[in-house]
Amino acid sequence: MSPQLCLDKVLYIPNFSCNLISVAQLIKDLECIVIFDKELCVIQDRISKSLIGVGRLRGGVYCINKIASSTVQVNAVGTRNLWHGRLGHPSDQVLSLFYKNLNLNSSLENNVKGPCDVCCRAKQRRTKFSASESHAKDLFELIHCDIWGAYRVRSLCGAQYFLTIVDDASRAVWVYLMRAKGEVPRLLQNFVIMVKTQYGKDVKTIRSDNGQEFLGPMKQFYQQKGIIHQTTYVDTPNKMGGSRENIDIF
Repeated sequence: MSPQLCLDKVLYIPNFSCNLISVAQLIKDLECIVIFDKELCVIQDRISKSLIGVGRLRGGVYCINKIASSTVQVNAVGTRNLWHGRLGHPSDQVLSLFYKNLNLNSSLENNVKGPCDVCCRAKQRRTKFSASESHAKDLFELIHCDIWGAYRVRSLCGAQYFLTIVDDASRAVWVYLMRAKGEVPRLLQNFVIMVKTQYGKDVKTIRSDNGQEFLGPMKQFYQQKGIIHQTTYVDTPNKMGGSRENIDIF
């Protein structure tokens, strides 16, 4: 039997040619997991899930074969980069604590072979956007429009997108739920009319990305209302109004 499979209080029969093991007693004594299928019987440790024994079906019974005992030697890894990769690419600070707690060879901590390519690709961050010093002086002189979505989970009304409109001067935000992007022209036109009726202001400039919802169907509306439409460059979300504190949502 395997050194990992050791049973106490067994019955000894001198003339018996094989050992019979009770599955119930095996699970009770070793606190293990036993898995059966039509050909194999697998015995695993309940906590570590390490393999204790494997048996094959022969003549109506499962015959357990001997297996080599496997152990993990933490000192077998000789480079810091290998530990760094196996532990999920932690930071140098976390990795130093790992060496300290396990009392590993301190010389390994300095055994570094250049920067980690995976960390450079997965952990690099974009430079922080600088605060804009150019802001509209009057309400609705400039508004920022953007579409969010599509989201996998729809709202109770079936909306999968939402349109945000931000006033550059006051930083007030309006949010409109949409089932499709094609609702943008109608919502934006209604917003311009609402601003004129409720606030007595004219929307002078609308800034958006290059989405077709803000271009083709809206060009004639912009001309009729005398509105200037500004589009941002590709991959410049900071041009879409940014973010500030004390934003009101209507």
